[in-house]
Amino acid sequence: MFQSKKPEYRVLVCGGRDYGKRWDECHSKESELVIVHGAATGADSLASAWAKSKHIREMPFPADWSGGRSAGIERNIEMLEESEPQLIIAFPGGNGTAHMVSLARKTKTPLLVIEDENS
Repeated sequence: MFQSKKPEYRVLVCGGRDYGKRWDECHSKESELVIVHGAATGADSLASAWAKSKHIREMPFPADWSGGRSAGIERNIEMLEESEPQLIIAFPGGNGTAHMVSLARKTKTPLLVIEDENS
């Protein structure tokens, strides 16, 4: 992995399990981009694959499901607090995505919600 002198620009990504378009539109070249994600299938795995293909650093936050059904919510809170993203991009998804969008709004973290093309 290479080290850059540019300041990091952290982007937290969340979304549904079946999203698959428009990912390259989110690429920024002004800062050292870091992709933050929940290490889940769908949008998270697409974010991870895209980051790997572009040699961009990742910060994965897998949920510890052994702790029960609240693991996703706990992971979302941890992911937001620890990564301190400058932007959250939310692709269409389920309850976990809705929770992250709610957290972004509560904390006034800049948020880009990608609308579902089928809505």
